Amino acid sequence: MSIEQSNITKEWELYMYLLRCAIRGEQLNTEELEKFQKIESSKMREKASKSGQLFLLEVYINEYAKYRKEDNIPKSRGLKQVIYEYEKYKCIRNVLVLAEEHKLPFIIFKGCVLADLYPQYIQRSSCDTDIFIEHEYRQQAIDMLVEAGYIINEEHSKNEVCVLKYSKYPHTIELHSCLWEDYEGKRLDILKSFGLTDEDKLIELETCGFKVTTLGYEEHLIYQLFHIIKHFSLEGVGMKYLADITLYVDAYGKYIDYSHMWERLEQLDYAKFSHYLFAICIEFLGMDDAILTGRQMAMGDEFYEFMIDLFNGGVMYEDKHDKWQILGMMTPYFTGEKKGAKRKIGRKLAVIFPRARDLQDNYPYVNKYPFLLPVAWVHKAVKYLIKYNKKSDSWYSAGEKLNVAEHRIDLMDKLGLLG
Repeated sequence: MSIEQSNITKEWELYMYLLRCAIRGEQLNTEELEKFQKIESSKMREKASKSGQLFLLEVYINEYAKYRKEDNIPKSRGLKQVIYEYEKYKCIRNVLVLAEEHKLPFIIFKGCVLADLYPQYIQRSSCDTDIFIEHEYRQQAIDMLVEAGYIINEEHSKNEVCVLKYSKYPHTIELHSCLWEDYEGKRLDILKSFGLTDEDKLIELETCGFKVTTLGYEEHLIYQLFHIIKHFSLEGVGMKYLADITLYVDAYGKYIDYSHMWERLEQLDYAKFSHYLFAICIEFLGMDDAILTGRQMAMGDEFYEFMIDLFNGGVMYEDKHDKWQILGMMTPYFTGEKKGAKRKIGRKLAVIFPRARDLQDNYPYVNKYPFLLPVAWVHKAVKYLIKYNKKSDSWYSAGEKLNVAEHRIDLMDKLGLLG
């Protein structure tokens, strides 16, 4: 292991130690901290901020800074965040009351269901509330929310997800009529066949001080893995989800038929990725290891690569902020429509010269006239050059874009996500 890798590993271990103490409400151990005292607390603060965990970890990072006798420790932003989180949950309660009055069968998932598992539910920061509603009730639900003061965000809404923002407070609702958003493909067909939102699989929980209808225990875990893999495949995913998974499995694992769950994950080609993810949570966050009972898997070098990719949030170029620039080219790999080419040159050519079906959303004429595919390639290249010239400071160069895509595809392949 190189010196650089060793330093990154130490930072990872410190971050995970702080995270483990935070989610379990434990005090820091000074003997444990001795191993990390050369690492500045600012590095942990930066990582926590990028991972959306600063509110959760801030007290622990400050304690670590005091242990190191650092000067100029930043003041806590806690009070402001507490007010924001409490107001957000007040909005959720109000929406649920309205839904009950209108007899709308809202299904809450992620969000408050996961937040309730933290030592204090306001410690899990989030900016939106995910609600599932069957198609037949969709418009009625939208009308109710608009009347209550929510405004439809047309820019970020999709066919299956209506995004609504509250006019009086920064609270956003993502109203889903399909758990899988607008994605289509063989993997999505398998997920749909599981019927995760079937009425007989739903459960009632009391979370964050109010009752909700949500997905069944196994169904919710499978959805969380889908959601993590979506972000991992398309742009990279951060550390927040490790805490979510750990707390969820520890709280509800006893209700899950793990054999059945693994059968489903094998069908989706999610098993290897999930095994590695669970192994990380077990080793570093102390998650219950029963979820891996009877499973054997040799951990290769990709275990370290995966760990570092999570720690960096998938970021390869720190000065580039528009990770979404590779979303279009990665989607077919995520949905299972594309396999990883055996040779890197083949994967790069697939990125430069995508199939007609991968371009039809932005260049619909290739769907109607497939022979115009070469025209679409040129069209795409010209649009890229125009945008790159305008935003070169934050825009990937052609070479960088290929490198980012290649890194994601290569790591997906190593983790079994390409079948």
